[in-house]
Amino acid sequence: MSHRLTAFAHRHPRWFFVLFCVALTAILWGGLESIFYGLLRIRIVHESPGVTAWEGGDLIEPDPYLGFRPRPGATAHMRLETSNAAIQECVYTIDAHGRRVTPVDHPERRDKFALFFGCSFTFGEGVNDDETLPAHFARAAPAFMPYNYAFKAYGPQAMYLQVVEDTFGDDIAQRNGIAVYVFIDHQMHRAIGTASVSTTWGRDLPYLTLEGGRLVHHGNFQTGRPFTQWCYRALLRLPSVQYLRIDYPPVDRARNYRLVATMIEESAAALRRRFPGLRFFVVIYPKQELGKRLWGYLADVDVTFLDYSGLLADAPGSEAMYYYLDGHPTGKTQRIVAEQLATDVVRTP
Repeated sequence: MSHRLTAFAHRHPRWFFVLFCVALTAILWGGLESIFYGLLRIRIVHESPGVTAWEGGDLIEPDPYLGFRPRPGATAHMRLETSNAAIQECVYTIDAHGRRVTPVDHPERRDKFALFFGCSFTFGEGVNDDETLPAHFARAAPAFMPYNYAFKAYGPQAMYLQVVEDTFGDDIAQRNGIAVYVFIDHQMHRAIGTASVSTTWGRDLPYLTLEGGRLVHHGNFQTGRPFTQWCYRALLRLPSVQYLRIDYPPVDRARNYRLVATMIEESAAALRRRFPGLRFFVVIYPKQELGKRLWGYLADVDVTFLDYSGLLADAPGSEAMYYYLDGHPTGKTQRIVAEQLATDVVRTP
């Protein structure tokens, strides 16, 4: 120890102890992060090749409120592959209003509408236009004309911002029907903008908070909370966080469920102002777990809660029959869910 450092330790023993602890902590933390960095490199090398999606066609365009949306009139070809071996190929067709096309038989006989909201599960990632959840529902419920407002990566805030637009529904010919919001667990991450979402592909998603019981729109995550975003980016650079796949903040909190429940409640209210008598359904997609907790915050709201989380529990066959390797449902799963939904819609007053 140098003379000056020894003198400082004698004159300021408490400060010396504090600085010593800080230095020791920094050294230990740096060593721990180095270990995690090595483990991370090893895992990357030994992990099996991931699933990649190739998309041909200009499908997405920026949107000032939603962050991004389907480009009206677009046609896109999607190919899902692993190690250059195709798993699934399909075509996405978008109508002039920015909705996924849902082919139906005898549209002139359909005197009710069915509005579908949600993310890629409802949009139909990995399946053709006639294999989506709304398409299968239309075949099972021939009185309903389906409209698919869902899109990949959307959260519940997208539905809310869609339906509060003054022009929403102007092109819908039917005056009576239902609205269906399809919930999956990861939509909680998108609603609150966790670090893994808001610093990557979800930076432009709408940022809404609940203040005094009212929803407040702050733009997107990137512009609405720049300091938080900076902290999240710094957090995700740590090898330990990457290796342990830590995300922040935790989604399983009461305030997060209240936020999402309010988005659903306000969406249902906005739709009923435009379509009096509309019935609103919340569908918990198979194999999702957080929806049951969400229902506790919607129990007193005029929505019908359909829990399909266990719908495939006894389904025969392999997992590959129901979900692609990237986690999205196959057309078979979409049909099972749609037929159950059609049955429940008919029996629900």
